[in-house]
Amino acid sequence: MLILVVRHADALPVGEENISTDAERTLSSRGREQAELLGKYLLTQSLVPNHIWCSPRERTFQTAEILATALGLPITPESRRELEMDKLDTQALADALAETKASTVIIVGHNPDIAAYAAWLTDSFHKDFQTASAAMIDVPARASRHSGSLIWLKHPGDY
Repeated sequence: MLILVVRHADALPVGEENISTDAERTLSSRGREQAELLGKYLLTQSLVPNHIWCSPRERTFQTAEILATALGLPITPESRRELEMDKLDTQALADALAETKASTVIIVGHNPDIAAYAAWLTDSFHKDFQTASAAMIDVPARASRHSGSLIWLKHPGDY
């Protein structure tokens, strides 16, 4: 299985545009541009995911939706509790992904959880994971700690 681990794109800070809590944060114009550029890059890689999962937060859904549109996919991103911010359960996420029997899944989440999951999958991953960064990881059908291989890691500016 290929898992594309993505950190959400740049988001507006609390205090701007009537945003009063972290949960209300949406993508900034820079974030929308980051997600569009990442989506265009993924299109050049012939990536065709079976699923796109995101956390329940709006900024991850927006990032995932922009990626799906850029890839021309007829699928809607699915909000997953396994990707809720600050509640990462690595094995539960791995088990949920295995149940899909998918060949490729994009997951969009938050730091430090999303970087921690990538590090859990592969010991060759470091946690410097900027907004709109993406890591392609090859894992067995039932992933476990350090069972994956990092194929590539891209940050904005790399794509």
